[in-house]
Amino acid sequence: MAASWPSTEATIIHSDIVESHDDDGSSYKPEIHFTYAVNGQQQTSEKWSFTVWSSSHKWASSVTERYLVGTKHVCFFNPNKPTDAVLERHFQWINLLGLFTLIFVAVGGGILWFAIRSGVAAKTSLANDPAGTAALLAPAGTKNSLGALSTLDNVDAPWKDFEGPQRLKPAVSRMAVFVGTVLIAAFWNGLSWFMFIMVIKDQGWLSFPGIFLTVFVVIGAGLIAAAFYVFLALFNPVVSIALGNGAVAVGETVDVAWETEGKASRIAELIVELVGQEKATYTRGTSTYTDKKEFVRVPIVKTGDQETIRFGSLTFQIPADTMHTFLASKNKIEWSIDVRGVIHWWPDVKESLAFFVKPANPGESAA
Repeated sequence: MAASWPSTEATIIHSDIVESHDDDGSSYKPEIHFTYAVNGQQQTSEKWSFTVWSSSHKWASSVTERYLVGTKHVCFFNPNKPTDAVLERHFQWINLLGLFTLIFVAVGGGILWFAIRSGVAAKTSLANDPAGTAALLAPAGTKNSLGALSTLDNVDAPWKDFEGPQRLKPAVSRMAVFVGTVLIAAFWNGLSWFMFIMVIKDQGWLSFPGIFLTVFVVIGAGLIAAAFYVFLALFNPVVSIALGNGAVAVGETVDVAWETEGKASRIAELIVELVGQEKATYTRGTSTYTDKKEFVRVPIVKTGDQETIRFGSLTFQIPADTMHTFLASKNKIEWSIDVRGVIHWWPDVKESLAFFVKPANPGESAA
C-alpha cells in the first residue's frame, strides 16, 4: 500500500507544462521529474502523482508552481521497487471520475429491481368479487394474485385462474415509484455534486473535468424535477377499474366500471382505453433490446362530465380480429386498460392495468 511507503528527500530537475490538442481544444498536463536517493543509490522518477490528468492551463500551472526546478521536496518510494516513487500519494478528488461507471450500474440496477418487482410482486393484482357492475367496485378480499406475466404457472393458458369479476389494481404503488425516484435522484446528485464541488475548487469550472461533471449536474437537476413531479402525483385522485370478467375471450363483450376516489372534481377529463401491445425481445451484439408496438387502441370512454368521472359503467368489446394474450420468452401479447385523468397545471392521473384476453371459444361466433 502506498500509504506505508517510506519517504526521502527529492530534488526537482524538470518542471514544465505539456500542451495537447484535439477536436475539443487544448488541454494541459504538468510534467515533473525529480531525483532521490535510496540506500545510497541515485534514482529518477517522472511520476509526481499516481494519476495525472490533462486539464486547464491554470490547474497545470498550479502544479508546476509547487514543484519549481531546484526545490527540495519529500517523495515516497516503493521499498520493494525503489525506482517507483511519487511526490504526492494522497487521494485526489479527480480520481473519483472513475466512479461514474458505478452511477450507471446503480441506475440500471434500480430500473432492473423495479422491473423484477413488477413481475414477481405482480404486474396487476386482481380480486374476485360477486357478480354485478356495482359490486365490482365494492371492497373484496383477494382470491387470486396475478404474478409476472412471464412466470405464471399456466403459461399456455395464464387466464385460467382469473375467470369472473375482477378489480384491476397496479402492483407498484405511487409511493413506491416516488421513493424509488427519490433514492436514484439522491444518489446521483449526492455523488455528482460532491465531485463537482471538489473539482471546481481544485481546478476551476472551465477545466475539462469541470465541464464534464456539469453534464451530470444537469442530469441530476432533471432527476430532482422528476422526483418533485412524482411527489405531486401522490395527491392525485385514484381511479379504480373493474371488469365483469378478468379473462374475456376475443370477440366477446365485457362490462367495465370505474370509480374515482378522492377529489374527482380536479379531473377535467377522464380517458379510458383498451390497449393491445406486442413486445419482442432480441439480441444485437452483446446488447438486448425490447421493441413495443401497439396493435390496437380502442377508446372506452372519454368524458368531461363530473358525475361520469366520479362513477360510471358500460360495455365494450374485444376486437374479434385480434390476438389473445400470449406469453413466450421473447415474444408477448399483452392487454391492458389504460386510464388517464387530465388535471390542468398538475401531473395527470396515469395508470396501465393488465388483464387477460383468451382465445375465442371454438364454434361460437363473436358477440
